Amino acid sequence: MTLRRLLTIAGLVALAAAAYYVTVGRGREVCTVCLSYQARTRCPTASGQTAADAVDRARRAACDELTRTDSSRAACLAVPPTSVQCKTR
Repeated sequence: MTLRRLLTIAGLVALAAAAYYVTVGRGREVCTVCLSYQARTRCPTASGQTAADAVDRARRAACDELTRTDSSRAACLAVPPTSVQCKTR
């Protein structure tokens, strides 16, 4: 295995760890929120200092995945979640 390949793998592992930390690793409350918009559903997990913060982050992540424009994102954020599950770490 070449040095370049090892560095690429190490970079990908670091990127995955950073993504996990940003979405799940911080905070004391962890919530999974399912949200349906225009016949599509996403159920991301996020964390926050409070359950409300974690739910808000998860809703925003769901709408980021489900929409492409700012106006449709705003409409998505106005839709109530289909389910919310939270737990304290």
